[in-house]
Amino acid sequence: KEGAHEVESSWRLIAHLCQTDVAPPTEINYPIRATGQKVAIQITSRKPGNRWDAGRFAELGRKLLARRSEKALLLWSPGDNATTTHPGDDAKADEILRMAPEAFEPLRTASLGELIAVLQECRDLITPDGGAMHLAAAMGVRVVAMFGQSDPVRWRPWTPRSRVLQS
Repeated sequence: KEGAHEVESSWRLIAHLCQTDVAPPTEINYPIRATGQKVAIQITSRKPGNRWDAGRFAELGRKLLARRSEKALLLWSPGDNATTTHPGDDAKADEILRMAPEAFEPLRTASLGELIAVLQECRDLITPDGGAMHLAAAMGVRVVAMFGQSDPVRWRPWTPRSRVLQS
């Protein structure tokens, strides 16, 4: 349906089986919940139109440090950004850390398990649209989602604990 979130569109396919027209909140059906107080900035997005440049992430990290007096966790998917299936951000992370080393605690998340473990320590995540955004939302992390070319109406985090930014 036009103007609906992907969860709502998918729910319509099975609503008759569940005897309700209202899609439930997204949650992980496993005892994985975020309980920490850290702020993380995740920089990886598969879609080129949703990516921020390194300088903007460095500036954001410095501003958070000035406000919180605590380093933000810098998260990224490892690898080369030329990989077509899922580009990595090793080079971008290195660039951000060269520009603002004082602002970040770098955490390269090479597996889903590593990402989940880090998100458990977080209260807030700032991230481009992508898988980490949805995972964090399902874990109860407050999410600030930066959208570029993706449709935030359809793909925003499925939680009231989120804010979407789009230029």
